[in-house]
Amino acid sequence: MSKKIKICGLTQSQNIQHIIALQPDYIGFIFYKKSPRLLNDFSAIPIEKLDNIKKVGVFVNAEKEDIIEKVKRFKLNYVQLHGNESAEYCADLQSKNICVIKAFSIKEPKDFKNTPKYEPYCKYFLFDTKTDLYGGSGKSFCWKHLENYTCKKGFFLSGGISQYNIEDAKVIPHPYYIGIDINSGIEDTPGVKSIEKTQQIIKTIRNE
Repeated sequence: MSKKIKICGLTQSQNIQHIIALQPDYIGFIFYKKSPRLLNDFSAIPIEKLDNIKKVGVFVNAEKEDIIEKVKRFKLNYVQLHGNESAEYCADLQSKNICVIKAFSIKEPKDFKNTPKYEPYCKYFLFDTKTDLYGGSGKSFCWKHLENYTCKKGFFLSGGISQYNIEDAKVIPHPYYIGIDINSGIEDTPGVKSIEKTQQIIKTIRNE
């Protein structure tokens, strides 16, 4: 079975419409104000056209009230927490029937050590490259480190995935590797995806 596909960091209405037509499994919108891919135009989210695509809101150390408001307003299926949110924070959102994807920044094997305490409160994990910022580096971490992930929670792989390494990325052997998160590797400019690159990478992942 091919990996689930998540296209993240969309900002422009027409570009979003074109990406929807390619039918990824998940589309991510970033609500972190310091991100170059911040979604400023809320009207760009075509809620009525996303019935078959899961909507993910990306937050970094946000107030829970803000997350809850965005979940209701945009009918988000998941919230992706990309900051220093605690397991208790995730548990509280879960208690409000919000599905959490917790992101972890990875540089070395020890960076997986905190995943077990989050496992009961998250739907999925996401592993991204550790940087001074919260993701969006366009760089990959050493995927061999995934051997050190021992939880039984499905995870998305993120960080520097593009047409140049997707063949290797999609065949990484791990029983709980369920999806691929793609962002800067398919962009024309921050927040605007190349339709050609996106179409090609989706075909590659799905062996089409």
